[in-house]
Amino acid sequence: MLFMLTRYIISAVIFVPLIIILNKKKILKKKYAAPIIIVAFLLFSSAISSFPVENAFLRFDTPEQAFYYVETGKYDYVVEGENSSMVVYKKDSNTYSQIFLLKDEKGYMLNSFYGYALIDRIFDGNHALDIFKVKNTDDYYITGVLVSDASNIELKSDTRDVVCNVFYKENSVIFYAYVKEYADDIYLVCDGEKVELQN
Repeated sequence: MLFMLTRYIISAVIFVPLIIILNKKKILKKKYAAPIIIVAFLLFSSAISSFPVENAFLRFDTPEQAFYYVETGKYDYVVEGENSSMVVYKKDSNTYSQIFLLKDEKGYMLNSFYGYALIDRIFDGNHALDIFKVKNTDDYYITGVLVSDASNIELKSDTRDVVCNVFYKENSVIFYAYVKEYADDIYLVCDGEKVELQN
């Protein structure tokens, strides 16, 4: 995960000379100096981790390359949006997660920790969905789990296209979808039967 390693190197390049200078001036011997430097180091590292400065000069050719730059885990697949992408990956043998990337005509870019928002969560006991919006785009993504033994499940809308990947497991279905300009008329179709999604 080069993303965090790069941040630690940048922090060290700035703070090691600072510590040497402060030590020469005997400021480090004061009681308050060490805690202040540690807190400053942690705050600085956190701040530069939140915003990917790489976007100013770096593009990735594939979402997989961008994923391995920022994350650990096993890359599974990508759901493409118009101005972004959602990478689904395995954190461990039983847990899936996702990250969101930005993209332009030159390639894929990193997203900041604050570059997307959970805008809605729908749960009724039989299904659970999270709806995310990638900030500064019209791209929305839906992740969900449905308790069902249905053999044919689709996520649909009467007003817009829904690009959905569906994975069937024993007694449950996992799906990931992209929707441009999310609307609340999205619903599931389970073996031909419409299922409204409501909180």
